[in-house]
Amino acid sequence: MTLDTNVVTRPVVLLVPGRFWTGAATNLWSGANWAPDMTGANSTTLAPAADVVFSAIGAQNQNTVVDVNTTISSLTINDPAAVTISGPGVLLSGGDRHVHGHHHQPRRGTEQRSTAIWR
Repeated sequence: MTLDTNVVTRPVVLLVPGRFWTGAATNLWSGANWAPDMTGANSTTLAPAADVVFSAIGAQNQNTVVDVNTTISSLTINDPAAVTISGPGVLLSGGDRHVHGHHHQPRRGTEQRSTAIWR
């Protein structure tokens, strides 16, 4: 048997953008406080238009500050600890929904844990 060509393909590893709150660095939304999954490993900055989830396992600094204008796709709070979102920045979702700091009341879900989902 003779091989005329030898093609080796390697799987492509895609880095998943940060979207789960870790609070590993600070309480600022602009900081490296986001992880690509619930484990909270590999903190990075928030991905543009992310589906934001509070919080990753072992999250800290949950009195958060939106310190820069931020666009997200959705916001899910599914955490046994209290989460506060405030600050001078504007939180924008879906092109026309604004959340100014702590004035936003997400609609409550029916899950057993304290859960809120905002889209």
